[in-house]
Amino acid sequence: MKIRKVNKNKMKIPPKWLVKEYLALDLPMKFRSSDINENFSDQNTKNQFLKKATDFNLLVRLKRGLYFAPEPDITINTWAVDDYHSRLILLNSAFRYLDIDHVFYCLSADRYTDYSPERVIPVLKEEYEDIDQKHIDHFVYDFSGAKKLKKEIFETVFTFQILTKEDSALLLLSTYSQREVEAGKNILKDIELNSELRAALAGLGYEGYSEGNFKSIELKRPLFVQEWIEEMGFENLKERARK
Repeated sequence: MKIRKVNKNKMKIPPKWLVKEYLALDLPMKFRSSDINENFSDQNTKNQFLKKATDFNLLVRLKRGLYFAPEPDITINTWAVDDYHSRLILLNSAFRYLDIDHVFYCLSADRYTDYSPERVIPVLKEEYEDIDQKHIDHFVYDFSGAKKLKKEIFETVFTFQILTKEDSALLLLSTYSQREVEAGKNILKDIELNSELRAALAGLGYEGYSEGNFKSIELKRPLFVQEWIEEMGFENLKERARK
C-alpha cells in the first residue's frame, strides 16, 4: 500500500537553518528543551527552533518541554506526504524508539470501515509519563492483539500495528459519537460475537448485544473525545446506546 505524495507546492520542506539545527542534534533522541540550551545563543532562538521544527515535522512534541527527534531518513520521507501520514510516520517512529507498545485506532477504523478519522490516534496499552494527551491524542486500552499493516513512500516501507476487528469495534463504540458508532456496528456485522465481546459491549451500554453478562471496560479516551462526552452527558449517551 503506497502513501501518495502531495503536490510539490504543498510539500513542507523546512528552511535550511532549521534543518541545520536539527541535524546538529544527536539523532535519534528524546530530550527536554533545557538539554539543548548550549546549542543556541538565547532562549528566543531555541524556542523558535522547537516550534518551527515541530511544525515542519522534524520533531514530535511528547509533552510540555519534552520532545523526540527521529532519524533524518524518517523525517525526509514525511516532507512529501500529507499531514496525516507525516504525523503517523513520526509517532510510529517515536513510539518504537521509546519502546511503547502501541497500535493505531485511526488505521484500524479506516481498514475495516468506510469511516476515515481526520487525525492520527494511537492506542497505548498503558499510561506513559512521557506522553501527554494535550499533545498526542490517544486511547489507553489493553488491546488483545495487533495486526501488521505496511505502507510505502518512495522506497521506504513502514510497518504499523493496527487493532483487531473486535477491539476496533469496541473503541469506536466507546466514543458514542454517531459516525464512530455506526462504523463500530458495521464491524460487528462482519465478526462472530462471542460471549466475552457481548459482555464488553454491554459494559459500554450496548445492551442489545448482551446475553445477560456484563463486563466493565477499562479505557481512557483521547482528550477531545472525553471532553465531548462530558459536555453531552455520559449517562445520556449511554442511554442512547441502549436503543
